[in-house]
Amino acid sequence: MNISQIGFNNTQRLSGESAGVRNQAADKPAMIDTSDKLQKSEDTGFFSGLKSFVRKNITGGSETKGCCNDFSPSGSFLKKSAVAGTVIGGVTGFAVGYATTETDVSKMPLQTANVEWKEPVMNPRYLGDIPRDHYAPVENASKPIGKEIASIFQKIGNNIQQNLDPQVPVHADAPVRNMDGSVMMADRHQIVTGRGELHVKWETKPIGDPVMKEYIDDPKFDTHKEVIGKTPDGSPVTRDVVDGVSHHFKPEIQFNKVGEYKVPTSAEFGAPNPWEKAGEGLAIGALAGLGIGTLVGLIHKVIAKP
Repeated sequence: MNISQIGFNNTQRLSGESAGVRNQAADKPAMIDTSDKLQKSEDTGFFSGLKSFVRKNITGGSETKGCCNDFSPSGSFLKKSAVAGTVIGGVTGFAVGYATTETDVSKMPLQTANVEWKEPVMNPRYLGDIPRDHYAPVENASKPIGKEIASIFQKIGNNIQQNLDPQVPVHADAPVRNMDGSVMMADRHQIVTGRGELHVKWETKPIGDPVMKEYIDDPKFDTHKEVIGKTPDGSPVTRDVVDGVSHHFKPEIQFNKVGEYKVPTSAEFGAPNPWEKAGEGLAIGALAGLGIGTLVGLIHKVIAKP
């Protein structure tokens, strides 16, 4: 066998093996690598643009491939997005609220407001009796002639009053009750006219149910100076002599709290407070920013999901 024949036989054997390989390949379904195409399709279109916008303007990430590890769909970014939205919205709302507040009341229309509130219905209630005030002269006390005469008339008047009505009734305003025991409330209102924003200041007051516990005597002593001697240099030495006692009786009333109500202490129109408007803008902006930040975080979670 010559060399050319050996080469021919090897060529036939290789050709036969190639045919066998082709036949085996024909028996299996064709496998096509589409990873590159999928990657290209992901990098184009609406979602690619939205993803790029989120990375550039919100998350601050890079657009290079392999960066998605920085923006994995975890709750960390969602929290950061919500916090950032709340802060940005709050600051923006605060600034807008303060800057847009009109403080010149002359440019505002004249308006009328009706301020309404409720007050308890009160009625005098009998609580008991206390002794009548009277003057009690001191018997056999040395008095000037003028006080002696006045003491006589005071004693006569006291005797007449004590005999006729020695007690004095005590009354105090008490809340009127409904059939179910609750305090009866009455509607009250006040009409206010002016320009600007209505400012009302309120005061909270208790509703007290009066009870008289006891009474006290607050005496006042009636005195005069009596000369009892002289000093070596001739100056008089005096002492206070009690001529009588004026008795003043006072009831001690305890008010048991059974409720409370609010009444306006002032109600008038005036310029709006820009700081109050700024505070309202802060609250509204923070809520809106929280919603937007949360929405952005959810969109990012969907885009970054593998």
